[in-house]
Amino acid sequence: MSPLRLLVATALLVAPEPVLAQAAAQPGTIATARALVAQMRMERVLDPMFAQLMPLMVSNVENAMRADTAAPAALKARLATDAGRQQVGAIISEEFARAFRERYPAIAEATAEEYRKTFSESELTTILAFYRSPTGAKLLDAQPALQKALSEAGRGVGRDAAMAAFPKVQARLSALDTPAGK
Repeated sequence: MSPLRLLVATALLVAPEPVLAQAAAQPGTIATARALVAQMRMERVLDPMFAQLMPLMVSNVENAMRADTAAPAALKARLATDAGRQQVGAIISEEFARAFRERYPAIAEATAEEYRKTFSESELTTILAFYRSPTGAKLLDAQPALQKALSEAGRGVGRDAAMAAFPKVQARLSALDTPAGK
């Protein structure tokens, strides 16, 4: 080992911990974080994610419209039929999807800022290099399909958990109505 390397290694070993922590905590630059986020092509993950959430959002909006005493009678009548609910649901879906997509730049900027704060410049550069590599590009290309498969698996686990929990929920709720001591 060269004398210079030995000196640096020794200095690092005896350096107070806060000095080492400060060096590691230096955030990366926003430009590198933005390049990383751009390379990640977040819209390929966000579009399917919002598409999966859309039925729940549509249902919630439709329920709110039906419960709204100020909602026009014609809208409530439309929501009372299958064809009307489909039409209203399609409009809600289209407008929500458009509104979400318009906000993708803001989501990307917030993501870049979090990456900038979380990773050093060297780490950001390494992650970016990985995503630009053949393996990283393959991972990025596979992410939408992976997200879909993992989401479906998660729904199955969630359904199984709900089925296991529901009888216990019913029993505990029934016990609330039973007078104590009986």
